[in-house]
Amino acid sequence: MRVRSLGKLVASLALALFGLQGHANEPTWPTKPVRLVVPYSAGSTADMVGRILVERLGMRFKQPFVIDNRPGGGGEVGTLHVARSAPDGYTLLLTTGGPLVISPSLKKDLGYDIVKDFTPIADLAWIPVVLVSHPSFPAQTLPELIAELRKRPGHYAYASSGVGSYAHIAMEMFKQSLGVSVNHVPYRGPSQAEADLVGGQVSLMLTGISTANAFLQANRLRAFGVSSRERSRFTPNIPTLMEQGVKELSDYEVTSRTVLLAPVGTPRNVVTEINAEINRALASAEFQEQLHSKNLLSYPSTQPAKVAERLLSERNTWAKVIKTAGIQME
Repeated sequence: MRVRSLGKLVASLALALFGLQGHANEPTWPTKPVRLVVPYSAGSTADMVGRILVERLGMRFKQPFVIDNRPGGGGEVGTLHVARSAPDGYTLLLTTGGPLVISPSLKKDLGYDIVKDFTPIADLAWIPVVLVSHPSFPAQTLPELIAELRKRPGHYAYASSGVGSYAHIAMEMFKQSLGVSVNHVPYRGPSQAEADLVGGQVSLMLTGISTANAFLQANRLRAFGVSSRERSRFTPNIPTLMEQGVKELSDYEVTSRTVLLAPVGTPRNVVTEINAEINRALASAEFQEQLHSKNLLSYPSTQPAKVAERLLSERNTWAKVIKTAGIQME
């Protein structure tokens, strides 16, 4: 997920905080297979990105890069596993931001800290998020939607993939920006939430374009805007929430992204070499097309300092939203 830059000072601090220290006499790497731990199940966004990435890295470094799916706790189980792994360059973390920037504000006993336990390597891909409703919702445009929510506070409900999920926290930020009241209905996952939205049991949801697009094309959902800074190449006819003249949403930017990290203390040469190869991949039309085939968008380039800056900025942003909403894990 992207949040606005905090500036050069934060970037400099982030580098120091995330442990990109140099190592003397750094060994040749890799000499054996490298594991990319994905803290979600097969078929998840991070998993899809990982399976594209490991092929590229394996060819470049002449050693197998393998996906190790370790789902559980909304990504926290696999994240903790990597935090406790040896910082030798043979265990990496490929994840979305949730366990790094949302979980710390919901739980005090995670067992890991994004600053103390991880070294950032690269941003990889991001997914536009779209605000959608069931077609029966009595609004056709974003201003009409806002007017309806203000006219009937607490009358409508929105779905999410669970308490503390991106869909939940992002919608709470939407509510706080506009000062509206919409009831939250959490589900055990995005597929169940979307099924009830399509079925009309709930009215609204913020969800990834990659899953919503088929329902939009079949007129089974209605879109009010994407929450990225620019329109999505996948749905260029859907305007952004920012561009529609609602001043409270003029800076509302939420995107779900994937990021690659290593345990803190990982040799600098490993971080540098992987980052360089990922930047070559991001500049490759073939790699970009592989991501696009999964409805994913790539960054033009990526640097560890910028990854650290974004993570810290997102953590601070979501901490404020969570505190204001009074969200607690049950």
